[in-house]
Amino acid sequence: MSYLLELNRRMSTGGLYFLDSTPLSVCMNWNINTHQVTKGYASRGKTSKGWFFGFKLHGACDALGNLVNVRFTTGSEHDSRQAEPLTEGLTGIFAGDAGYLLKQEVFMRLFEKHKRILAAARKNMKRLMTEDQGLIFKKRSIIETLWGVLKERHGLVFHLARNITGLFRHYFYSLLSYLLKPVFSFCSSRLPDLSIGILP
Repeated sequence: MSYLLELNRRMSTGGLYFLDSTPLSVCMNWNINTHQVTKGYASRGKTSKGWFFGFKLHGACDALGNLVNVRFTTGSEHDSRQAEPLTEGLTGIFAGDAGYLLKQEVFMRLFEKHKRILAAARKNMKRLMTEDQGLIFKKRSIIETLWGVLKERHGLVFHLARNITGLFRHYFYSLLSYLLKPVFSFCSSRLPDLSIGILP
């Protein structure tokens, strides 16, 4: 998986990336007190949709929806603490939601490394931006669509694990199936058409 992510980082062009996180609940909320599989590892977190118990998957993707970096944390981890690790090995513009508002020293440290963070404003903040920045934020749905594909088509969220190793094995398999899909699509397009000359 690290190798495929490195390939995506090398092949990404344009210098525009999107940062976001998605919750990975390990059980339903009414089972939190009796859940034992991830006890001592997972934690409670809150999103715009409410509370959950589990982990967070933080990710960065390019403008084409290719994953270039991923990180797992507990559910209580704030998104802003993962902004610097997610931009590792990359340079350019990184657009995220209000969770990626950084402290000035972190922002300046990334800016000196040619990494410009664009974070959306909170509800109680003035929202001033250029037209180009507005267009970038409109494209943030790319990474949100990516999370939806991982959860709906690749079964990322899993509530039936029997141990922590099996749970993360499932997470890695889901991510690998997404990362390998373009590879298999390319290989299948290169195969000869065996149907030629075969009578119906």
